[in-house]
Amino acid sequence: MSFHFSKGPVISENPLMGASPLKQIIDDLNTSIFPEETRLNSLSRACYEFDHRNKFQHDEEFNEGAANVLFAKLAFALAYKGTDEEVRLTCSALEMIHRGSPAAIENSYHDIGYEILPLFVKVLQRPFAESSKETLSELGDIRIVNKKMKEERERKSQAAANNASQDTKIAVQKVIKILAAYSLIDAAKLSLGTEPNMLPSLILVVDRLNGMTEAARYSGLAVLTNMAQAEENRVVMASEPGLINAIAKMCRPEESEMARQCSGLALMHLSYGNKEHVPLVDNEILLDALIDLMRDQNPEARKNACVALYNMACADENTPILAKHRKGMVIEALVLSLSNQTDEDNSRIISSETLYNMSLSEQEEVVQRIRDHPGLLMALASVLKFGDAPMKVQHHAADTILRLAHVTDHSTSSHEVLLTALVQASSWTRTSHIAEAFEVQASLPENRQIMVDHLGLLNALATQALTQGEGKEAEATRSAAISAIEQLTLVEENRQTMANNEGIMMALTRASFLDGVPEDIGDLEDVKDDDSPEYKKVQIALKTLVAFL
Repeated sequence: MSFHFSKGPVISENPLMGASPLKQIIDDLNTSIFPEETRLNSLSRACYEFDHRNKFQHDEEFNEGAANVLFAKLAFALAYKGTDEEVRLTCSALEMIHRGSPAAIENSYHDIGYEILPLFVKVLQRPFAESSKETLSELGDIRIVNKKMKEERERKSQAAANNASQDTKIAVQKVIKILAAYSLIDAAKLSLGTEPNMLPSLILVVDRLNGMTEAARYSGLAVLTNMAQAEENRVVMASEPGLINAIAKMCRPEESEMARQCSGLALMHLSYGNKEHVPLVDNEILLDALIDLMRDQNPEARKNACVALYNMACADENTPILAKHRKGMVIEALVLSLSNQTDEDNSRIISSETLYNMSLSEQEEVVQRIRDHPGLLMALASVLKFGDAPMKVQHHAADTILRLAHVTDHSTSSHEVLLTALVQASSWTRTSHIAEAFEVQASLPENRQIMVDHLGLLNALATQALTQGEGKEAEATRSAAISAIEQLTLVEENRQTMANNEGIMMALTRASFLDGVPEDIGDLEDVKDDDSPEYKKVQIALKTLVAFL
């Protein structure tokens, strides 16, 4: 059933003609009780008159009490087992009135909203009742301990919903639209979260397998998204059985772009949890959905997914789940996002920070999976080499490389990859992180010969040691690089190779003489007793290499 956008007749009150047409319609609704045909006729006339898009006119309908009268009619129809048609007409008329202004809708909610929510829940559950004997409260309670019993209940609900009349499905669609309007009201967000059986009902509606109209499903998703904006609702919603799965399924490619964007926004809000709690993410459907969204063509959908993963990774107990999911698919999605040069949003920044946070995990397995993930180190190095990423991305990349340098040595499978990444990233001198990573690696005796033999590493290290400029970071970069060079000279097998490297010799020479490079490098002064320990080490390293010239 499609919505009617044609405007109804303009209603104006004329004192010469007695009661206005609007008041006549409302009075007719109020007094039409028996027989059933009388009620249906009055509801049909009301729907005809209320089906327009004039907000001022709808506000007048609110002011004249139309919503209150229809509330009473809905209560009567549900209590006395009115026909599907009667329930549909009543809900349709209510939805039409709620096309009014936000202020009028909010006033009406404060007037009757708290009392009408239980009736709306009953309408939402009507398609899922297996028979008239099954109570709606029992149907709504899906917290069933026995898995087999739960699956059987879901099967029956799906069968009942798919066999429900079109009138019943349209009634659900109309009620969901009203709830979507309510969910924009701060007070209503909280009431919807605490209303008994509201969340289970919304879960049933948005599930594609239950056969509700697309308009009902998408409006239900909008309700859940708006509810998730309220911090007080998040943990309750995330704990509701089936809710995360229901939203995550709306991220799938077969859904509309708006549905995917909206579901991603809902998952992002839920991922914030509250001040005391970040929800656990041990849910494959959820993580698969976020991975799909990170590949979505819509930048907003990608960003929402990135923020959700970032929030989840802030709780260290979640990081093993994220790192292990489908053998590293979450990590791979973050790496691809980090490397996506076409992103016009903050996804790259968020992804790079998420990877850095995960590398700081206290869980050894998580750090290992980050370190050993194929392509991760080289992606970080490329960010620094090309320098075209946002500055925050570059800083996070440098931070992550330094962190991984602390947990990588000659015995790890990714050691050679790390050294190659350091060579590729050696042009980064805005911070001292890459030079410090070289220094960390050189501090381990077992690494030193491997480093000197690694293609391009000495040239890269010399680049760091010869960093130009003044300031704290430039000085720290030069100092860390020189320290790494000095430690590499401690291995006798390295000295000839290092002595033959012009950059290494130039770096040590500059570090040894405050007044510049001497004319004759062989005329080095003896090391003085009052020199600093670091200066002495540089002098010794230089003299050691000079002997091989």
